Amino acid sequence: MKKVMIVLCIFIAIFTIIASKHFYDHRVKTTALAAKEVLTEHAQIEELENERARQRLLTKNMDTNLANIVYQAIENNDKVNIVIVSSEFQIATRWYDIFESELHTHYRDDLFNLTVVEYNDKSSYQFVHEQHYNIILEKEPDVLIIDAFLLNDNGIYLIEDTLTNLDSIINEIKNNSDDLVVIVQPPHPMYDEGYYLAQVEKLEAHVSEKGYLYFDHWSNWPEFGYLTDNQPNLDGHKHWSEFITNYFIANKKGN
Repeated sequence: MKKVMIVLCIFIAIFTIIASKHFYDHRVKTTALAAKEVLTEHAQIEELENERARQRLLTKNMDTNLANIVYQAIENNDKVNIVIVSSEFQIATRWYDIFESELHTHYRDDLFNLTVVEYNDKSSYQFVHEQHYNIILEKEPDVLIIDAFLLNDNGIYLIEDTLTNLDSIINEIKNNSDDLVVIVQPPHPMYDEGYYLAQVEKLEAHVSEKGYLYFDHWSNWPEFGYLTDNQPNLDGHKHWSEFITNYFIANKKGN
């Protein structure tokens, strides 16, 4: 009986050691996996924060209001809706095509949603009185980049009428979006500027008075060149896009 008890005690002792070893190994493995998951999670958070910080740096050339809109979209994994109102161009690659490609390259691919509304041969009066601004409203823009109707209105309406119609379009959009960022730009330069240059100067003064942003992309064009039949050719669109891209994207990759 005594021998049986000794054997039983030895068996219990061995079982306890084995069970303890198994429990210890399992606990070490579980702790190691948990630690690895924590480190992985921290690494992912750090990578995300670094990427957000990198994208925030890209906005340093922007107006404060626009930068804040982009910040919030980055932080909330949301989108920024940009609507461009432009004349029609007889070329496959337009300045806004290049601009959109640059946005997707340097920011999160789906951060910016860009829509183009072409007014083709319509005057500013037609655009207002036919209520084409409703097309813009449907897109719910955070940012409105509008190419003033100077060329379409030239010789038909006084510049004062064009500016009044421009204000009407912008006001219709702003009434539905208090935080809307408005950017006004002139159409492309012309070889024979004539009265057109005076109109552009009045446009810039008016935009400044209204407190909108003004994109003087003419400063990025050579004095003569990059026009074919008084329309921007591919080089012209590249220069036009470069001006706007540099506003939206500071510290571009490769710079």
